[in-house]
Amino acid sequence: KPVKMDKRILNNFENLEWISF
Repeated sequence: KPVKMDKRILNNFENLEWISF
């Protein structure tokens, strides 16, 4: 994952991964 990102975007990223699984 990119290091410099907003927490909101990071949360969305994690949610997308969660949905992927």
